[in-house]
Amino acid sequence: MNILKPALYNQTMLRVLLLVLTSTLFIWSNSYATEKETITWFAAHWPPLMMLRGDDKGSGRVDMRLQLYQSKLSQYNHKILEMSWGRFWHDIKAGKKICSPMHLKKPDRLKIAYFSTPVDVAVSHRIIMKKTNAALLNSPASYSIIKLITDRRFKGIVESQRSYTKELDEIFTGHEKNSNFQKITIAADSLFKMLDHNRINYIIEYPFIASYHGKQYFKNINDYASIQIDEITPYFLVYTVCPRNDWGKQVISDINNMLKTLIHQEEYKKIIFESWLDKNDLIQIKDVYKNQILNQI
Repeated sequence: MNILKPALYNQTMLRVLLLVLTSTLFIWSNSYATEKETITWFAAHWPPLMMLRGDDKGSGRVDMRLQLYQSKLSQYNHKILEMSWGRFWHDIKAGKKICSPMHLKKPDRLKIAYFSTPVDVAVSHRIIMKKTNAALLNSPASYSIIKLITDRRFKGIVESQRSYTKELDEIFTGHEKNSNFQKITIAADSLFKMLDHNRINYIIEYPFIASYHGKQYFKNINDYASIQIDEITPYFLVYTVCPRNDWGKQVISDINNMLKTLIHQEEYKKIIFESWLDKNDLIQIKDVYKNQILNQI
């Protein structure tokens, strides 16, 4: 009987050790899971950049960029939340753990948010109007937005919660009281319908968005002109943005590190150069991408 005691003792101790080891691994596993941060990504149904519904769901230019970000940033959990532009900036100012893959850099935003290095290039806004109205301006390739918004022959609308670049935002604010346009909260597709039904005479929009919506809401897209705006550059840079706190600073740092490799990869370049892009702007987009995105990282 005494000969068996050491063996029984050893078996008992082995079971205890295995139990302790299993419990420790379980605790470590749960601890790791709870420590893995979640990025909530801003989303807006804004075809063809983000398409949250319909047959083209998930195939927007920003949709595909965001899908890559999620796969490369595996140290985070990811959640996509549809919301208004105003709600997003309210949450950013409140320091919530939310980021956006598609915003412009403005001085007032730098006070409440961190911005990544540039992630995309887009052609600047254009004046979209019927060719019959463009003819009244002598059908220009480029025209002054100040002349247009102060011309009483033409009535337009701009979205109040949206940035149209720093330069255009300042022009709209500075001429709001002496112009023939309105600032209201409205969906982009509603503006195209109003334009086609002659309820307004022009809108300010990106050419790729105008082309996408025009095919759906205009009776004949060939009836419309896309006019460059004199007061702004023909392109601008797009950034990822997170709240200006320690959490946001770390996320932006991780995004910038990811971009160092990602922007050189063909799958990323394909999104930038091919997805929902007006082919007339491709040469310029490639030039800006090379000089102002690849050379900044």
